[in-house]
Amino acid sequence: MSSGRYHHHIACNVWHSSGAAVRNPLRAGLSWFSFEAADGDAHAGVKERLARAGIPLTASAGGFETADPWGTGIRFRVPGE
Repeated sequence: MSSGRYHHHIACNVWHSSGAAVRNPLRAGLSWFSFEAADGDAHAGVKERLARAGIPLTASAGGFETADPWGTGIRFRVPGE
């Protein structure tokens, strides 16, 4: 992942997800995570690209959110909002 010519590596477990059901919210596990944009323009760009791709977005405090196919929430925020 990168932004502003800077990149950061994030590890994800994907090898055992094929055919997995939506995460049970009553069990332990990652419920959500967030990305914080560098500024309002970067935030708007992400929102526009996701909307153009047909990803359902919901307004939330300081930004918007969506979920991955397994129900893990993904929040997008602007610093200080």
